[in-house]
Amino acid sequence: MEMTRACCNTEPAKSNYKPVGDMIHLGDLPVYVVGPADSKIGLIGALDIFGFHPNTQQFCDIVSKATNARVFLPDFFRGNPWSTVPIDPKELIPWLQEHVPDQVVTADILAGPIHHHLRAQGNL
Repeated sequence: MEMTRACCNTEPAKSNYKPVGDMIHLGDLPVYVVGPADSKIGLIGALDIFGFHPNTQQFCDIVSKATNARVFLPDFFRGNPWSTVPIDPKELIPWLQEHVPDQVVTADILAGPIHHHLRAQGNL
């Protein structure tokens, strides 16, 4: 897998932004949620490998405000994001396969806690 130098050597941007949404737990899955609870639009965001930080939550806040959608940002890493910079792709790929296997993400979204929550809240 080819990665650019900037990707592998750049730490996440620092921010003092204060998110406006809430953290909830859907089973063992932490999820940042923002937007009107009665919205008929539910959007699901995805984190980068560094997990939750104010910049990713700010993005969700902006999207929610612009679209009047309820935005969900699940932590598929379940509190265990990548923490090493520079990134060694030889270490990253096995880490991703262990911490966020495709079948877990697919199950969380399509048949698991996110899907059930969206349907129960009327956002799906």
